[in-house]
Amino acid sequence: MKRIITVAIVAVTMCVTLVSQVCASTLTWNLEGVTFLDGGTATGSFGFDADTGNFSNINIVTTTGGLYGVTIYSAIGNHSNDVNLDLRSPVEGSNTQHRITAALAGGKLTNAGGIIALQTIYEVLCTTASCLEATLIRQVTTGSIVASPVPLPATLPLMISALGAFGYLGWRRRRLNI
Repeated sequence: MKRIITVAIVAVTMCVTLVSQVCASTLTWNLEGVTFLDGGTATGSFGFDADTGNFSNINIVTTTGGLYGVTIYSAIGNHSNDVNLDLRSPVEGSNTQHRITAALAGGKLTNAGGIIALQTIYEVLCTTASCLEATLIRQVTTGSIVASPVPLPATLPLMISALGAFGYLGWRRRRLNI
């Protein structure tokens, strides 16, 4: 009896571990068709985990077309959440930074993915280190962010059914031996 309980605990632990690793919460969101009024663009991606509200792997690049040219955004600001983006980029040789702020229209960042239009997005130059005061550089005319959910591998249901079959066979063998 102890052996069966031990095997069952190990099997359940393995299933939970595999499922939690397979169903990773962090989803990669990609900028698509983001165009500024001056003809510049923004491309790139970032990771977002809706369960924890954490951003990761931020890599957004704005192209020339404006006064400041190419800017690489790799940090997240204090005002980011599932309905607002606040991306930061330090300005070389200065204690100020560039900042992109965006409000998402008709949706929020989730672990399910989807397409979300960008309602309002500005690129600004912060005039203070806290970025409470800023000068507008340019505004976006169109764009969206897109993410596809990570699918479950086809082998996962097969593995779970196999573990269930082994459990049933063990139960049946024990029952016949009684």
